[in-house]
Amino acid sequence: MKSAVVFTRDRPFFGSNITCIPPIYMIHKYLECKEISVFITTGLDYFYKQIPWISQHHEKQSLLNQIRNTPKNNDLIYSMRPGMDTLPIIKITTKTKALVGFSLRSFLSNYFFNYHEPCDTSTYRGLAQIMPLHHYLNLPENPTYYLREAMLALIGKKVEKEQRINIIPGAGGGEHKKWGVENYLNLILKISNLNKNIGFNLIIGNQEKKEADYIQQKTNHLNIDIKICENLPLKELTALIESGLLTVSNDCGPSHIAQCLTAPFIGIYFEENKEWFLKHEHSLALYPNNKDIRAVSVDLVFEKTKELLGKVKTAQEQDNVSCETTAFCHA
Repeated sequence: MKSAVVFTRDRPFFGSNITCIPPIYMIHKYLECKEISVFITTGLDYFYKQIPWISQHHEKQSLLNQIRNTPKNNDLIYSMRPGMDTLPIIKITTKTKALVGFSLRSFLSNYFFNYHEPCDTSTYRGLAQIMPLHHYLNLPENPTYYLREAMLALIGKKVEKEQRINIIPGAGGGEHKKWGVENYLNLILKISNLNKNIGFNLIIGNQEKKEADYIQQKTNHLNIDIKICENLPLKELTALIESGLLTVSNDCGPSHIAQCLTAPFIGIYFEENKEWFLKHEHSLALYPNNKDIRAVSVDLVFEKTKELLGKVKTAQEQDNVSCETTAFCHA
């Protein structure tokens, strides 16, 4: 395939755009696409410059400019925008061969798709956004396989596991999404008291500098290995999260790196939202009863952390036995 155009969801948040990475990679790999153009929300130039499979990206534009920036005789339009009823016009005027993505509101508009399906808001966003492509290409693996594959491809090298836990205290969506720096500090203290060999990656952005300073100040006199990881590039941030034993986080942008990696993950939310949590064997979502996220107790998170670390350790030991057995049988 020579060219493809991708319309991402029209959302400005970091996490929303993390979930757009897997379908872009799938087009690159499984359709062997040489040129991928992406239409994005205004203000995300810094983000999409970091994704290596994109030839060019265009910020939010008029229909006329969308047509102008879609190659003539284009091979594919993949749309993650269920409300974009102008897609058939773009397909026809640019002579695009295939249109795939979320169903539109108009039955007539859907007629122009080669494959479409409704956007399932009861499914994790990252998973929902690859499903039309997954079905269109008739790919053999479980859909979550392709989430993880894309994020590992972004890293581009093997990442060794470290005895560290990723802590992400921020949330760009507002204070109601933050579990609170005091709670995270107490969780770190409890985990450290349990196992002195575990270190912590405190992952922060510009808005969480106060949280990082607070935790550093409170732990300066203690023998706790805390690494402040501030404003890391996307590739480095993904590698860091992959290297950890576990990620404990609010509902925030970097949490979706952990989730798309299908890495061990505990998410602390102010309310249940299936669109922003990927349920799998090593993930867990915790909610308060009254939408006050700080009502989720440190003791509960600590107990769930111990349980999940135990499951992860068991799984790793089983994998090691499996590898040793395979090596023995093929020796």
